[in-house]
Amino acid sequence: MHKSRGRNGRRRNRPSKNSRTARVRAPSAQRDELEPYVAAIDAANEREAAGDAAGAIDIMVDTPCGPDGEFMWAPWRLDRLIQLHLFASVLPPWVYARWTVQQSGSQMTRSSLERTVRAVDLTVEARGESPRSTPMSLRTRIGDRDWIAHQLAVHDLGGLAEFLGRRPAVAERAGDLSSWSDAPMGGYRLAFETEHELRWTDLSSGSEVTTINLGAASSRMYDGHVIGRIVTCEGVRLFSTPPGGVREEVAEEVAARPEEWLEVIKRSGDAWTIGLLTPGQNAPIVTDMAEEVWRDALVGDDYLRHAEYDEDGREIEPLPDELDAMVVDLIMSLLGHDSEGWFVDPACVAAALLSPEVWPEFVCRLGPEHAAALVALGEILVGPAGEGCRLLGSTLRESA
Repeated sequence: MHKSRGRNGRRRNRPSKNSRTARVRAPSAQRDELEPYVAAIDAANEREAAGDAAGAIDIMVDTPCGPDGEFMWAPWRLDRLIQLHLFASVLPPWVYARWTVQQSGSQMTRSSLERTVRAVDLTVEARGESPRSTPMSLRTRIGDRDWIAHQLAVHDLGGLAEFLGRRPAVAERAGDLSSWSDAPMGGYRLAFETEHELRWTDLSSGSEVTTINLGAASSRMYDGHVIGRIVTCEGVRLFSTPPGGVREEVAEEVAARPEEWLEVIKRSGDAWTIGLLTPGQNAPIVTDMAEEVWRDALVGDDYLRHAEYDEDGREIEPLPDELDAMVVDLIMSLLGHDSEGWFVDPACVAAALLSPEVWPEFVCRLGPEHAAALVALGEILVGPAGEGCRLLGSTLRESA
């Protein structure tokens, strides 16, 4: 009887031919609807892998919104591409190397997506929580913006090695990156800094190692102790991505057991702070300094002095253009002055000039009379900002 009722039940509840067709067609229709957006993402990824920032920007401009009508590209990704396009003529090999690293963690292949899911799971577990009970919104944020998850996906889970195996053109502009894939995590203490270099004490050996000064000193936490991966590109030493600021004991333990760095962070109780405060996929490429750091250093005090309030006593937020103008005002005031008299870190100035909003405004303020000062500024600043100022100064000098 039980068996017979089961057969009859299934026969009575069998969907009609029309409803079965609707069920089959729905996913197909959905795929058709999403196809142009998926194609745009694939095309943008291909342009980035080719080292073609302008081409990727064009694709984003042509298809700005997804099927929900919302802007579908990560704002930090578009800003980065504009930045790379603006300074394309002065980008050194290490910028292409870092661009390669960032792409290796975000390519939309099946293996890349699986790797990101695994990286997020490990990151959540390191914080003593269950991946299953973590809201999807937080998981997405971790995958996009978390330093720990990014380190896992790119290095420990093989994302960079796989991406390099596809021989993307962007990596070829960076030289030999084979050693970057398995570069070990290390613990370091800042020992000394100059305009162009940072000198670190390697806590595993007590020896000193020098990196290019991209602003990690200004972004550091916990009295100059960081963890990260120091690599070399065409003779230039730098961190593969901006390092994470940690307490001294964490840096020392990671230095002693680099292969266990995630467990060290887990035991430290600092996993939330380290992972969420230090950028992941959204980390800057041409600097080690987050935007909020250089903005606060350059206009924070000035903004507070000129803050305006509404009739209810609430602070009125300045327009972005007003903040950019304040930054440019400050940089213009530094032109022609020796950096020893500056009250701001040159790395902050370099990071600001590399901003897609600040550089065009800065260029509009310049004339032939600024040529010599620009060349001098270029000697102070490191990386693309310095090279950009020197090139612009030479161009203005020739046009005078």
